[in-house]
Amino acid sequence: MALRFFAAASVFGLLASCQPSAPVPPGPAARPAAPTLPAEPRAAFPRPDVIQKGTVTYCEGRVTLQTSGEVTPLDAGDVVTEEDVVKTGPASVCEIQFSQFGVIHLGENTTVSLATVRLGAGRKVVDVDLTDGKVVAKVSKLVGYDRFQISTQLVQCGVRGTKFSVEAAPGQQTAVAVEDGTVALIPATFQQQKLEDAAPDPQSVQAAGTKLRDLSTSVSAGHETVVTAQSMAAPAQSAQAVAAALETTTPSADALTQALTTYRRQEAAQAPAVHALSEESEKTFQKTSKLTIEDAVSATPAAASPKAAPQVAKALHLVSPSEREAIDINKHESIEMKWVPIDGAVQYLVKLYRGTGPSKTQVRAWVTPGSSVTLDRFDDLGTGDYVWAVVPSSDTPALQAQGDKPVEGQFSIVKPETLPAPVVNLPSAPGPAQ
Repeated sequence: MALRFFAAASVFGLLASCQPSAPVPPGPAARPAAPTLPAEPRAAFPRPDVIQKGTVTYCEGRVTLQTSGEVTPLDAGDVVTEEDVVKTGPASVCEIQFSQFGVIHLGENTTVSLATVRLGAGRKVVDVDLTDGKVVAKVSKLVGYDRFQISTQLVQCGVRGTKFSVEAAPGQQTAVAVEDGTVALIPATFQQQKLEDAAPDPQSVQAAGTKLRDLSTSVSAGHETVVTAQSMAAPAQSAQAVAAALETTTPSADALTQALTTYRRQEAAQAPAVHALSEESEKTFQKTSKLTIEDAVSATPAAASPKAAPQVAKALHLVSPSEREAIDINKHESIEMKWVPIDGAVQYLVKLYRGTGPSKTQVRAWVTPGSSVTLDRFDDLGTGDYVWAVVPSSDTPALQAQGDKPVEGQFSIVKPETLPAPVVNLPSAPGPAQ
């Protein structure tokens, strides 16, 4: 025990002293000073009070889930866990939220794998591997050793509370654009979670990972860059040396110091060029401007924060839109769908269909613990009849016995034609008398 404490103390000492030799001028690729490391040790994973799942909060088009080799359709309200693979098809999108920690938006023709999902009260970690396509992420403020990363085969994009996009571009390139906050470019050779899982003292690895991120090139708000295999070659080798220094039973302070110093020097020499956001990136962020971390997913495990039984009705009743209501799209920027909550319900799955009867097709879906959702995306919706359905879910046996029985309502979206202004033919003024 004393040996482990001595090793950990040595690592913390060298990490605190391994600062850049000269201040780096501010700019898009600035390297911030290392933050003060937390004094209290943090618990290792896994723990029973740790959430290890994400929830699909929005789904459109063809989206599939591959788990344990089986491929199934994915829909709003479904749960995804570690090692699951999510794939979107053409003209399809999907949004996955990880408690109140962050949310990712998968564009069309995108494939991701959930490498790590561990959301605890003391520490939160999400690692998403991007195989191809584009992902936009929005992350809440991180504290301590929290980690949220989107990774490709070249680079891990680590954040500290931001909104950014990562695209696995053709030709073994990775495009990274940042709308808000800062993203650090960490070589993919530093597999921090694997090191933590194997280390006798995970806190030493966490501290080293934080230091490595602080020494890496960062992309600030309003900028983007393209990472290539050539620009990451030398930093990848030195980052691998840092990992090797941490793989020993008792990490050597001298070896780790030398590896971090080498990484700092090589990373600075081969930092990729950073420039202002392109028009394409601006459009990407504009399309995902409504991407938010919603209250639809509990921030802590249900067992840790039991809900008091609400004073609500015993049967679900739809409130608005009223049955067969005609909604003028010219007069409404959004449509709020409300219902009377049902006793014992934990959350509700809401689906919107275009058309009626057996031929209706799903166009929207939401998951919420509340009693309303707002339809504010009219880009691909036209006039006509729509059906909306609400399905409650609960751990209450009495409610479970009802099965997934939706309560449906119908309304229509209309767009009255603007009547032409009336034409009034006034008599011409009489001419002067002769």
